[in-house]
Amino acid sequence: MSSAAIRTAVCTALLLPSLAAQAGLILPYPSPYPAEPLAQSSAPVPPNIMLLLDTSPSMNVPLAGTPLNLGTRLSATNAVSQQLLGKQYPARVGLMAYDNSGLQDLQTLLNDILSSPIRTLLELPGALLNADKQSKRRNQGGRLYMEANQYHLVGDALTDVNKLLSSLPPIQLPCAGCEKPGSPMLEAYAELTRYYQGKPTMYDKPHEPMLQGVSSLLGGVVGGLLGRRDGSYDSPVVYRCQKNFALVVSAGAFDDGSNNAFPYPSDSPHAGLGVPPTLGQLAERAYQRDLIVGGADRDGVSFDAGDYPRQNLVTYTIGFTPNGDAQLKDAAQRGGGRYQGVSSASELHTAYHNAMRDMVGQGSIGVPPVAANPAAPSVFQASYQAGAWTGRLDVHPVDDEGRIDLTKPVPAKLPAPKDRRIVTTYKGLVDSLGNLVDAAGDDVRQLVGIDLGLGALLGELFGEPKGRAVDLPVRRQYQLGDIIDSRPEATTDGRLVAVGANDGMLHVFKRGNGDTDYTEVLGYIPSAVLWNTLYLARNDYGSFSNPHRYYVNGPLAIEQAGGATVLVGTLAQGGRGLFALKLDPLLGDAAWAPGDVVLWDKTEKSAGYGNLGHTFGRPVIAKVPTGPGRNDWTWAAIVANGYDSANGRASLYVIDLNSGAVLREMPVGDAGGNGLSAPAVMDVDGDEVADLVYAGDLAGDVWRFRLEGAPTGWRADRFWDGTPSQPIVDAPVLAKNGSGGHTVIFGTGRLLYAADKNAPFAVQSVYGLHDRSGGVLLDAAAAYSHAGRDSRLTAQTIVREEEVQAGTQRRKVRLLSRKPLEAGKGGWFLDLPSVNGERVLHSPQLIAGRLYFSTQMPIASNGQRCAPPGDGWIMALDPANGGRIEGSTLDVDGDGHLTDADRVRYSGDAGSTTVSGVNSRVGMPSALSYLGSRAKSVTWQPYRTQDGQINNRANLYSLLDPARLDVRLTMGGSRDDKAIDTLKPLLPGGMGMVGYRLAWREIF
Repeated sequence: MSSAAIRTAVCTALLLPSLAAQAGLILPYPSPYPAEPLAQSSAPVPPNIMLLLDTSPSMNVPLAGTPLNLGTRLSATNAVSQQLLGKQYPARVGLMAYDNSGLQDLQTLLNDILSSPIRTLLELPGALLNADKQSKRRNQGGRLYMEANQYHLVGDALTDVNKLLSSLPPIQLPCAGCEKPGSPMLEAYAELTRYYQGKPTMYDKPHEPMLQGVSSLLGGVVGGLLGRRDGSYDSPVVYRCQKNFALVVSAGAFDDGSNNAFPYPSDSPHAGLGVPPTLGQLAERAYQRDLIVGGADRDGVSFDAGDYPRQNLVTYTIGFTPNGDAQLKDAAQRGGGRYQGVSSASELHTAYHNAMRDMVGQGSIGVPPVAANPAAPSVFQASYQAGAWTGRLDVHPVDDEGRIDLTKPVPAKLPAPKDRRIVTTYKGLVDSLGNLVDAAGDDVRQLVGIDLGLGALLGELFGEPKGRAVDLPVRRQYQLGDIIDSRPEATTDGRLVAVGANDGMLHVFKRGNGDTDYTEVLGYIPSAVLWNTLYLARNDYGSFSNPHRYYVNGPLAIEQAGGATVLVGTLAQGGRGLFALKLDPLLGDAAWAPGDVVLWDKTEKSAGYGNLGHTFGRPVIAKVPTGPGRNDWTWAAIVANGYDSANGRASLYVIDLNSGAVLREMPVGDAGGNGLSAPAVMDVDGDEVADLVYAGDLAGDVWRFRLEGAPTGWRADRFWDGTPSQPIVDAPVLAKNGSGGHTVIFGTGRLLYAADKNAPFAVQSVYGLHDRSGGVLLDAAAAYSHAGRDSRLTAQTIVREEEVQAGTQRRKVRLLSRKPLEAGKGGWFLDLPSVNGERVLHSPQLIAGRLYFSTQMPIASNGQRCAPPGDGWIMALDPANGGRIEGSTLDVDGDGHLTDADRVRYSGDAGSTTVSGVNSRVGMPSALSYLGSRAKSVTWQPYRTQDGQINNRANLYSLLDPARLDVRLTMGGSRDDKAIDTLKPLLPGGMGMVGYRLAWREIF
């Protein structure tokens, strides 16, 4: 068999798993992780999607790809609409089209009776009603044929809908030359907004649709044509959180509305627009304005409530103009949606499917990752749309006072497909089935423009047009893939920002002329995911048979190491792999080769990496000792092996940063069902060389790794003997304490596997355990243990949790106990309520001697349909003893200031007192990020914190009194795909010249 034939066979096998099994090809092992993220919650309320179909004469144009090329745009649209309604998308779908049932005058009525007496008799009441009006014809603009509903169409019901769609021929012009060519799209779109608002119909439209409840076709038609024309539409918006969409399918070439005297010049939301407006102006108003004002939803909550104050309309458009129709493009852009151009029946089908997946996906939300750029006034927010599985990286401007402007997001841009630089590491050319699975040595090549043995397939998948070698959905050619867990990471100077996406790539963006102007300069495909990207090429991607997959989904670390800017990346659920890139070549304008950027790329098959699993923990880039002298050190990546490795054992890798060779692997614990989580690295003596590493695992233990002298002399011991019911999934935070050592602070709980969302839930906790410098325990006995925690640790408790008045609003707050650290005890713990599964999924944060952290509950607690998916708290406590901090600690009333209004009065108390925690306003909160003010005199110090923890972040130091700084706690949330909230912490005053650490931390 020739090499070309082998390559084709391999591609076919990978694209069709059933054939792959027959061929004996090794496919990826079944993932232990759910296809959709557990932090995501599908919308509790299905979105409303109204199809607005153009039935103008311009839709009679023949369309390529229909049988014998005799079909038209309209017949193809009707056919695809029938298929769509039969797919039972998780949405409420309705139909509006142009009104082709009107009568010009009585003469027209008589003519129609002669040609179609049954039809026109049904129209007689409407015709007689209009007979004395100057415009004796009902406006041809939109008419409601099907209300938005979940029909679950099968059998006769689907047949009725098919007949209905087939009975929508193009509208007929009332008289020759009396109307400009085109379509009454403006009137139809405006009528659609009236339907969403629950307002009366205009131009005497039938108020009831032709098809009601999917009854028999005849009954529906009679009910529609004889339906009442007074009163108001029944708005399909029944919940305040409901997403609402219009999907416009049109041939373009709209008229300007003047033919029919556009009837809505003063109708909200169109007031103030010109007469006639453009379709883009109408779509923009519907997107920006609140369509439902006043009243209550089916939860019994006001449509104007603060959690979902605006019910708007998002507009998607499909046009039979492949190169783009200006009006339809403008409407989609202004209306918050997306335009797709089509020229064939197959492209129309793909466009419909893409649009529906996009719209349905917007009803599913997760916790968006966000990161602050310390060197420029901007914040990066990553997001994704489930179903469509696309993503965005938006850049928000930040003012000098540290306030984020969420109204002006600037999306990071992708270059033209031919200009993209996409690089991969792969195991040789695919000239045989053998070297696809196990090749000797790595090769680094630029993907676009070369042949990796997959030819046009991968080229088209990743952006290089190849003449439709694969019928790829448009969304994956020109958009980022979904960004779920990978946190944006910026270089210290803010010129580059990197983020992983589940389109198979790590994306690196370079800043242009403005603080929010970023364009992709590199897409890197790790070898562990390269071949799995072929699943993306299938048009059924995201379906039950070809579900969503993870690719580059793990955390990243960037550090200036030895004169080079190096990124170390992980894959998390995407695979068992690690990689390192040198970013400096991307900063200049000079040409660079792939080998200049890629340092190394390892998988579990690489030498020394047999225990590598799915690495969820953020790596740490640090200097590590290589011998006894102060100058005996080298740069290394310190990485946890992650979860679900081949033997299920926890292990720490210390990797030479330049070569990727393993300096030392340090396995700990027993094999089976375990894995190491994110490491925390400590420089004890201030020489910037790592001395200690602490990391938790899925068994609930914390391990201490002592890096002393040469790697062969490094050793590990169990620092905390935990319990498997309290797994640890993120890095501890290390704080100096008064004993001459430091405190290791960590939380417990996980959300990795499907069972993690199931009640009953185990109690999770936050711990603070003391350790002396040099790694000697404060208590000389054995390691701390969960079994003996009551005798060796001080227990703090949540003594109050209630809803109180905070300024002008009601907030749920908590009050902690304040027990002094008891003599002879080496730390403290705080148990969290277990009834709703409260846990700590993210590393705590320190600022000015105070500890802040978020907690997560993956289920909603109030039972409302519009309740945010999940819940959680923002907590503040004293890291020395785990108890409450006296005095105001948080801006509880959310006014941006710290006043007496932030002290609350608990029931039964005579006076006001402090708050130790506030309930999240954004559903399940992410990790906390501290945003500082650029208007103050601050200094950014990279690499490590003032407490000695090496974290590869820009750490804010100040010689000012911390109380004078404008600092905010920032977090994302699960309430919706743009949920970001801030809280102002009260920092202690009177600290003189003592500095403090402010660490930028991504929202996750």
